[in-house]
Amino acid sequence: MSFYRISYYPMRQNRFKHVYFFGRRGGGRKSTPEGNAAAILDKIAQSSKADENLSRARRTIRDLILCNQFDYFCTFTFNHEKVDRYNFAACKKKITEVFKNYKTRYSPDFRYLIVPEFHKDGGLHFHGLVRGLHPGSLTVPGQVYKRNRQNGKLELVPNTKGYADWSYYSKKLGFFSCSRIKDYEKCARYVSKYITKDLVNLALGQRVFMSSSNLNRPELVFDCDDVPRMFGHADFENEFVAVKESPDSLGILPDYWGEQCSELRDPLDGSGPLLEKDIFFPRLTGTQLSLYSFMKG
Repeated sequence: MSFYRISYYPMRQNRFKHVYFFGRRGGGRKSTPEGNAAAILDKIAQSSKADENLSRARRTIRDLILCNQFDYFCTFTFNHEKVDRYNFAACKKKITEVFKNYKTRYSPDFRYLIVPEFHKDGGLHFHGLVRGLHPGSLTVPGQVYKRNRQNGKLELVPNTKGYADWSYYSKKLGFFSCSRIKDYEKCARYVSKYITKDLVNLALGQRVFMSSSNLNRPELVFDCDDVPRMFGHADFENEFVAVKESPDSLGILPDYWGEQCSELRDPLDGSGPLLEKDIFFPRLTGTQLSLYSFMKG
């Protein structure tokens, strides 16, 4: 018994993901050990589950980026006077409220995907992608927020380099910066790498990234049991599954996860270095913004 799934990525021309499973859907029934053996296997299972959740979250982020068009890669930090930047739940709630209100009031096409990261002192900020900022939202203010490296606080400093700012966010929560995306494929890998095992463990079953509900996902175009494998060489193969993608792919693993798939490797391993200068243009300035707007217009 085997089954075959094929997904299509609408934003990436001629990209298909072929996944051939060597076994039944959902895996077979396993015997239940007792005593110390059961405790040891339970710890192993918990560790495997964490690895599985980590890989699934990374793949989901990468799928969302590859299936949607975004304008900017952004960094969002929090002013301690406006929100407790050490409180994960509070920061998640505040930033999603700001995004929701902006979408409702100013831009129905606003879309986002953001991932948390922690400073060395435990403070939280987010990185991610946005699309649909309405014209005029990005401005060049006389002052911008900058974090003081000595005390970790955000401070207003002269905007001598003419950086663009999204004042709707910065006035409500804190520092904002953005850059245009240069390489979409590498950007997808780069953003997903912000999902770490520590973050997955910290979230304790919560969703570790936030995204708007109006994002496209890969389209499942084929899903059938007992069909022959329709490709030869696999990009990845083990005793449970074989995966093949179009030649320009970077090795995305299947969306379906049954018990027999828990040993699959992380799709981001061995994909080469990710250098920011190769992925993003320099931080957006007023001059760049004007040029970008002129090219789009």
